[in-house]
Amino acid sequence: MTPLTKRAVIATIIGLSASLYLAFGQATNKTPASPVFNRELIAASAQKVIQSPGEKAERMTLERMRGDFTLWKAAAEQNWPEGLYLIGQCYVYGIEVAADPDKAFSYFQKAADSDWWFACVQVGACYQNGLGVAKDETAATKWYRKAAEHGNALGQYCLGLCYQNGLGVAKDAVEAVKWYRLAAEQGDATGQRNLGYCYQHAQGVPKDETEAVKWYRQAAEQDDAIAQRLLGWCYYKGVGGLLADQGEAIRWLRAAANQGDGEAKSRLITINNKAANKDK
Repeated sequence: MTPLTKRAVIATIIGLSASLYLAFGQATNKTPASPVFNRELIAASAQKVIQSPGEKAERMTLERMRGDFTLWKAAAEQNWPEGLYLIGQCYVYGIEVAADPDKAFSYFQKAADSDWWFACVQVGACYQNGLGVAKDETAATKWYRKAAEHGNALGQYCLGLCYQNGLGVAKDAVEAVKWYRLAAEQGDATGQRNLGYCYQHAQGVPKDETEAVKWYRQAAEQDDAIAQRLLGWCYYKGVGGLLADQGEAIRWLRAAANQGDGEAKSRLITINNKAANKDK
């Protein structure tokens, strides 16, 4: 399975991993004088959720912080986008409230309406997956583009995925590379990984395995599991200017496998089986 399948698109977007994706909108309300209830505290809570790698981790993060629910609710009532986002996530996972995708979408939409770019991406994900709103890939792309054109790395990455997979737009590998590159140059690991994939497989750019390895490495060093697996396999095969190095291959594949990457686990088994057969 490549990192660009539709299933991977959905999982990556809904997972919403990486702290680079926290793009603050303009503050339109004054912060109350209380040392406990303040914008920085609410933003820090939102960042912890955003940094969580995947739905399971998101839920666990919210569970650990559920004691702050009253603060989040108060922030949402102030129309602070970070508070709106957190309450929306609580409605997604049923934290302190009954799970309600319609209410979750409503909170995400309010946060996006304040031009908090990360919330724009969340609204796009809701449209893409039919969470609290009718599934509409064209609308999803519109929200991703809004964030992307304002420099949000996650929005740029998601828009690249849409062009790569023809979600809400016509397939266009060159346009996909454009948006992946913008995300990658901001240090976004997922953008770096998919840009590397495009170079390795000549999608939207001439084939260049050395360039592919460069981008895989940058993403892998940020703990992107798919990039770690791809870099490990490059070491195993000796591509992109790398000498075949089984030790390095196993190191990177194991790093990916330890994060739950099933394909990395399968490739480690393949390598071990080949080594065992050689010893017979």
